Amino acid sequence: KILSELLNRLLSHSYFELKPPKSTGRELFSLPWLLNHLNTDIAPNDVLRTLVEYTAITIRDAVLKYAPDTQHIYVCGGGICNLFLMERLQALFQSHQISLHSTTELNLNPQWVEAAAFGWLAACWVNKITSSPHHATGANKANILGAGYFA
Repeated sequence: KILSELLNRLLSHSYFELKPPKSTGRELFSLPWLLNHLNTDIAPNDVLRTLVEYTAITIRDAVLKYAPDTQHIYVCGGGICNLFLMERLQALFQSHQISLHSTTELNLNPQWVEAAAFGWLAACWVNKITSSPHHATGANKANILGAGYFA
């Protein structure tokens, strides 16, 4: 079951109030951070169920807030293998007429998207093409990203 009190505490994190561009990872959302929010008498299955809902809600909220005209979302990475997470995302986006798709529909294996992105970045560097969308990253101008090191 979803632990409503825990879910609400997690959703109130100040990170979600920051304006883009922003990024985070284990330095902020980690096991010690989660343990700080838990009581010892909580069932692990309920914590996991709550975390799935937390993940789905934060994804939905970000899309609705920062890309309100979205009609289609192409999903990639390890999360696509979590069928329950995908079910929850589908349910949350369905009420907003947003459909979920796998990047497989774009002829790109969901597990290869990151590798393809780095390949594209490398090709841009080699060909001296700017690859940083400054309007999305907050940079002052578009830049050629990367560097080459030769032995």
